Amino acid sequence: MRRQTNEKLVDKYVAISPSGNFTFKVSAVDANGETPSEWQRFTVFQNDLTCDGECSSGGVPLCYYGAFNRLEQFVDSRGAHCQCFHGFVGVGCDKT
Repeated sequence: MRRQTNEKLVDKYVAISPSGNFTFKVSAVDANGETPSEWQRFTVFQNDLTCDGECSSGGVPLCYYGAFNRLEQFVDSRGAHCQCFHGFVGVGCDKT
């Protein structure tokens, strides 16, 4: 969880149990008020997710369970996403 207080940025890490089911909700706030999403359910996995996919300049495909519980690479309008190195996910893994 990241929260901005005045000019400080605060990180909070919470350990979660791999045996539980969890839910989260995201809210967008603007001048007209708050618009919350539906509650989304997620489960913690103990193993690495691996799937077939493409990473043009290194890294491994960023995988998720999509429609019909099928493991696939995350793709959006920018292209196929890859796990480039610990803490960095992107469409290209080139170091600039």
